[in-house]
Amino acid sequence: MNKKERHSTILHLLQQYGKIEVSYLSDYFQISQLTIRKDLNELNDRGQLQRCYGGAKSLLSTELPINERQKRYLIQKKQIGKLASELVRDGDSIFIDGGTTTEQIVENLVHLNGLVVITNSINIVNRLMNLGNINIYVPEGKIDVRGASIVGSLAENALEKYNARIAFIGVDGITRNQGLLNNSFEANSLSQILLKNAQTKVLMADSSKFDAIGSVKLCDLKDLDVIITDRNIPEEYVKLCKELGIQLMITEN
Repeated sequence: MNKKERHSTILHLLQQYGKIEVSYLSDYFQISQLTIRKDLNELNDRGQLQRCYGGAKSLLSTELPINERQKRYLIQKKQIGKLASELVRDGDSIFIDGGTTTEQIVENLVHLNGLVVITNSINIVNRLMNLGNINIYVPEGKIDVRGASIVGSLAENALEKYNARIAFIGVDGITRNQGLLNNSFEANSLSQILLKNAQTKVLMADSSKFDAIGSVKLCDLKDLDVIITDRNIPEEYVKLCKELGIQLMITEN
C-alpha cells in the first residue's frame, strides 16, 4: 500500500470511528509509529483531520448519540443482559461499564439482596434507582453528554479505590489481533480500571461487534474470563474462545 492509499484508509477509519490512535494505525498497516505520525501531521496540515494526544480525530464526529445506539440490536442486548445477570448473586459487588448493552442487565437484578453496583453510567444509575433495593456508587467527574457517562481524571481516581467480584464491560469493536476496542479515549481509560480491579472480567457484546474496529485498545481477548453474546457470533471466535479458555455464554434466540 502506497502513502496515498494509506492516507485514504486513515481518513476512512476516522470517518467511521471519530478518533484513532497512532499505535493502532501502526499495527493496522504494519509500519512504524514514526511513519504514522508523519502521515497524521501531513493530513493535519492539509486540514483533513485534527491531531490530538496519541493520535488523531475526525473533524466531524460520526458516532451516533446514545439514544440512537440504544435502539440497535435491542432484542439481542436484552437477551445478553438477562444471561449476564445469572452470574450475579446476593451480596455481590459489581462494576457495570457504561454502554447500551451493559445497561440491559439492570432490570434482571431486582430479585437480588445486598447488591452493590459501581458504575459511571448515568443511564444505568437512573435504571437502578427505579429498583430501590440496590446500593449504588457513582464517581465524581465530567459528564460526557453523548455517552451519558461520567469520565475524566476525577472519575478515574475515584474508581481506583473500588474493587468488585465482577466487571461487566461493553466495547465498540472486537478483533482477533487487536482484542477489545473503543472509540472514546476517556471512557476506555475508565473501563481499564474496572477490569483491573475486578476478579472476574465479563464482556457483554452483541455479534455485530465482532470484526468491528475502534480507535483505542482496551485489552486483549485473553484478558477476559467470560464473553456473553448472541448466536450470530462468527465461528472463528467460538474456536478462539476455546483456545484461550474463555467461557462463552450464547443467548438461545
